[in-house]
Amino acid sequence: NGFLGIVFAYLLPLIGFQHHLLKGAVFGAGFYQLSSFITTLYKMPGLTQTQTLTVISNLVTSAIFGMLLSTLIKQLIYEHSS
Repeated sequence: NGFLGIVFAYLLPLIGFQHHLLKGAVFGAGFYQLSSFITTLYKMPGLTQTQTLTVISNLVTSAIFGMLLSTLIKQLIYEHSS
């Protein structure tokens, strides 16, 4: 998650701060989908089959993580330094 925060902290000023919550949610959910795709692609045992409620829970949690990340980056780094 630390690496994701660093990537998003550099990416957010480039894509703009308007609608930062939506951008954060898409970033978090998109990364979850990418990691899920990689585990399915390489057929990692024990990780390929998950229950539907687990998938929904992970997707919502990843979106919330992205929204929180975008809010903290915007407020703590870019608004505080201005």
